[in-house]
Amino acid sequence: AGAGAAPGFGFSFGGDPNANFGFSFGGPGGSGAGGGPGFGGGLDVFEELLGAFMGGRGRGARSSNPFGSAFPGAQQQQRGPPPGAAQEKPVFHEMHLTLEQLYGGTRKKIRVAHQVPNPWTGTAETIKELYQVKIVPGYRSGTKITFKGRSRSVNGMQFRLPPVTITIREKPHAFLSRTGKNGADLLYVCSLTVGQVLAGRTLRIRIPLPSGKSAEVTLKPGDLRAAAAEISMGGAEAGGNPNRKIFVKEKQIAALGMPRSGGLKTTYGSLVVRFEVALSRPAPA
Repeated sequence: AGAGAAPGFGFSFGGDPNANFGFSFGGPGGSGAGGGPGFGGGLDVFEELLGAFMGGRGRGARSSNPFGSAFPGAQQQQRGPPPGAAQEKPVFHEMHLTLEQLYGGTRKKIRVAHQVPNPWTGTAETIKELYQVKIVPGYRSGTKITFKGRSRSVNGMQFRLPPVTITIREKPHAFLSRTGKNGADLLYVCSLTVGQVLAGRTLRIRIPLPSGKSAEVTLKPGDLRAAAAEISMGGAEAGGNPNRKIFVKEKQIAALGMPRSGGLKTTYGSLVVRFEVALSRPAPA
């Protein structure tokens, strides 16, 4: 250049585009000419430029996103629980069944009204859902049956219904109650009169069962002897209780109780028959 000419920058094309790119930007094959700026790779060019323009970080702040330095939010994906991952609170209901229904098993329907938010307006909507409940023979009071949450489409809108837990409740029976391990035995309490015990005769009773059949239990004179002796000795006064009950006899009949649910082979509990006599002190005149 001539004297007094402005300084210039010379560049000659060497025929190799990759070598020229490396010469200019410090890529493979060189770190730049004339002390020019060096960059680690093509994407770093944009990262450095954008970072400088936005007042961001320099080349020390590397990320998998070339625009992460200038726009930090661009490298963050939207996070949150996947659909259905949030634990849904179950809705609880009770189903009251008779001893006969629990003995033989049955199928019942229950309609549950759910209060769920409208996905468009956010207001509460009432969605009624019908559930088919299978009662396995031998279920006890307190048994819980749970239905998973489900989705329902109503008028083109998707509603998410929460899980439903149904608790079985046993209705009181007129003369039978469940006892024994897992409630598999059936207890029948037979109250005798003082006259029946002192007579010392054979007694027979017939007990209706939840299966629809009946069981006959026999009480022989020898079974009454101990209770008769206690009555003759004035058992009521001896105990100091004007309405004390005297135990007479207890008998068990196998396989006439409730079915045991859950096994490969159905087994049954026992029928327990308890005889007692109530002593009452005459009311004062």
